[in-house]
Amino acid sequence: IGSFPPPGHTLRKIGVDTLVLCAMELQPESNAFPGIRVIHAPLDDAEMDKRTERIASNAAKQVACEILAGKRVLATCAQGRNRSGLVCALALHMLTGASGRRCREAVQAKRDGALTNGNFVRHLDSLMASNQQVAR
Repeated sequence: IGSFPPPGHTLRKIGVDTLVLCAMELQPESNAFPGIRVIHAPLDDAEMDKRTERIASNAAKQVACEILAGKRVLATCAQGRNRSGLVCALALHMLTGASGRRCREAVQAKRDGALTNGNFVRHLDSLMASNQQVAR
């Protein structure tokens, strides 16, 4: 999880394979990050509506698949706290089947100040543990 990265070759040089752009207002073209797979997930952090849920869930599925394929993924938003945190917690939920609350807490433990958006927290905390995970 991180804040919006500088365009160019920096991410590739540090070993990032996949970049997830979660900030609605920060959606440059994929070619701004040469050699990187870019997932566009334009999220608004004002509310957790059906559109936000769909975009975040779709991005999280792609993140989970990238991780299972051995890729290094960086999820970003403006500050690297809420929108990218939501996608990461959802991906963790999909990968492990752990409850949304446990996944939220895991993200918060690794990223200081992450997931303070009450709407995102309520959504994550409503996700029950599951035996259904992304296919390995």
